[in-house]
Amino acid sequence: MPFARFGTYGYIHHRALNDRAALATACRAVAAFPGVTHIFEGDVCWNFADGRSDLYFRHPRYVFDSLSGRAIDAAGPIRVEDLAALVPAGAFLVIELKVGRGDWRRAIGRLLHLLESDFAGRFWIDGFSLALMCHVKTVRPDLKVTLHTEHVSGGKAMVLAPDRPFPRWVALGEIPQIDGIAVRWWRGADGMARAAQDVHRAGKTLLISRLHDLEQYRLSRQWRAAAGYIHGDFAELMRFEAATLGHAGNVVENRAPAG
Repeated sequence: MPFARFGTYGYIHHRALNDRAALATACRAVAAFPGVTHIFEGDVCWNFADGRSDLYFRHPRYVFDSLSGRAIDAAGPIRVEDLAALVPAGAFLVIELKVGRGDWRRAIGRLLHLLESDFAGRFWIDGFSLALMCHVKTVRPDLKVTLHTEHVSGGKAMVLAPDRPFPRWVALGEIPQIDGIAVRWWRGADGMARAAQDVHRAGKTLLISRLHDLEQYRLSRQWRAAAGYIHGDFAELMRFEAATLGHAGNVVENRAPAG
């Protein structure tokens, strides 16, 4: 779980949990196209210092930065505790661990408890930090974790994260704790095709991020990605899928009112 529940493909709404406008757009896509697998993605930061226990969604502006308690209160971000009331029934979650303040182990423990309470079997944990992903797998071996990477080449994934600011290459066969690899689209299709083969050869689930056009999406399906991070007009992509990939039976558009 949850990759086996996606059906033919999982459509990841990038940063859908990071702000309320993006969340509203993703919710409209769910209402308009209920026949496909929707996945809401968000970047979790934390503040578990000075008596705080904040788990909030935000993409750091400068990779390493996180908010003080006062700044969190002023910004009013979406919090992990809010998700049960905001995410449509049946949608999945991919939660990317970013950065924070204070005891990160306690923060992750609280995060997993909240997600398991409201989204059991419908979420997985993602991140660039191999150390954080391995920690999640250690405390919850049953959960799926994915390593996000800029590059996969020669059977190795680049690890580049705030806790390891200098890139290193790790063989895919030497990280059994990692269930899947989310590869960012880079260079051309040939390099991505080889990366996809490497991920499959290592027995890991393939995900592809930064799908900015319809051809990239089509290729991600051809390479048997379990899910892709979709950018752009979701309705256009659904029309493309129905017309080009022959999956019209999975596409049902209800003209839900905007808002």
